[in-house]
Amino acid sequence: MTSPVPASHVPALTPSPRRAKSLAKISEPTPAVAHGLDARGETLAIAEDRVPLTRVVRYKVEGLAEKDFASTFATVALFGGVALGLLIMVISLGWRDRFYLAAILTGAIAIFAVVDLHRVKWLTTFTFTLTLDDGTDRTFVTNSEHM
Repeated sequence: MTSPVPASHVPALTPSPRRAKSLAKISEPTPAVAHGLDARGETLAIAEDRVPLTRVVRYKVEGLAEKDFASTFATVALFGGVALGLLIMVISLGWRDRFYLAAILTGAIAIFAVVDLHRVKWLTTFTFTLTLDDGTDRTFVTNSEHM
């Protein structure tokens, strides 16, 4: 059975002066900004802005859902066209057979891009516009990603 080591036998860990200076600059982490209503349900918190609900005259919510697949279509067209062109050159014009390898590689890239088209997710952007009692508008934008 082992006995605990007395504290007097444990060497003190003191950082070097350079390390101590670096450690002194570290502050407590700031809490994450909360969104939504406060505990009493009187103030709306969005990002770092706080708006009392009594000041909101009207609100407007807009959403835009889109898929960004234009670059993937461009990849399919480019590499598919190169693969098709190489195959035509080898078969019709009698280019060397080693260009089949280039056609297979570029064709594979085009096929993987087609597969990638099915994995593109929807991006929905929401815009919240609050009109306050003094006539000013507060606009907040957020987005989400889903299938």
